[in-house]
Amino acid sequence: MDSIVQKAVETGAVKIVPVMTSRCVSRPDAKAAARKAARWQKIALEAAKQSGRGIIPQVGPLTAFREAVGQAARDGEIILFFEGGGKSIAELVTRETRELAVFIGPEGGFEQAEVDFAEQNGAKIGTLGARILRTETAPIAALAAIMLASGNM
Repeated sequence: MDSIVQKAVETGAVKIVPVMTSRCVSRPDAKAAARKAARWQKIALEAAKQSGRGIIPQVGPLTAFREAVGQAARDGEIILFFEGGGKSIAELVTRETRELAVFIGPEGGFEQAEVDFAEQNGAKIGTLGARILRTETAPIAALAAIMLASGNM
């Protein structure tokens, strides 16, 4: 997660919310989750400085999947990247796209029920292609592609 936070900040994320899904292996208690969030916020600060960002992206607290989807749905557009298929970034992101919540699954991916819940709450289902990327690779690939498709690269 340290690397994901760093690279997400470098590629334009304005907020990072660690999400607890059904298949998450790591399940820290509240105290450990708070320590990790503080560490990730420091990483975000350093990455923002290094990449010349004008803002310091916020790292939110560990959030349950359904709660995270609900919050993202209230804030705007959502793309949930699913290894089971979906639309390409070129179909989902345009130069007019400005704010977008991106959901990347844990090792083992999302359960179908999670995908269905997200879709019922307005999420578009996306794919990162035929290859199944590791959890730490997928967000960087997605953010770089989104930057390109939206004209930010």
